[in-house]
Amino acid sequence: MGRKILRDGGSEITKLLAEVRQTAKHLSQSEHSAAKGLGKALGQGTLALQEAVDWVLSHGKAEPASTYLGAVPLVQLAGFVLGGWMMGRAALQSIHQVQNPSQSQSTPEPFYATKLAAAGFYASHVLLPSLGLLAAVKAGSEALEQAAAFTGGN
Repeated sequence: MGRKILRDGGSEITKLLAEVRQTAKHLSQSEHSAAKGLGKALGQGTLALQEAVDWVLSHGKAEPASTYLGAVPLVQLAGFVLGGWMMGRAALQSIHQVQNPSQSQSTPEPFYATKLAAAGFYASHVLLPSLGLLAAVKAGSEALEQAAAFTGGN
């Protein structure tokens, strides 16, 4: 968190999230329901991750201990969102393959239909449930006190 987000003011993750948003936009415009669902979930995920990054930037220097307490949930959230991005990129390629099978094939490979189904599953069962990690990132100093009480520390 400190060597990445705080050091560069969040500029690199913000650039990356702009790319993720573009993929989410393309997915949302798809006629395929699984792709559309992933696009919506990915849009929500990028908003949540950007909100987490913004929170870290606004609290990181003044409240380092409570900010770093949210480091693991932040990395987890980033992993789920960026995993959704990879699924989305694969889904867009799969849509293209399904709509335009190669000349040597009269029908697209089943792999592409399966990939689209997996994208829908990722959206509903992995990405959307993970968005609750934002609350752990933003829990702040109150969570620091709660963690001390939970572990029996002072």
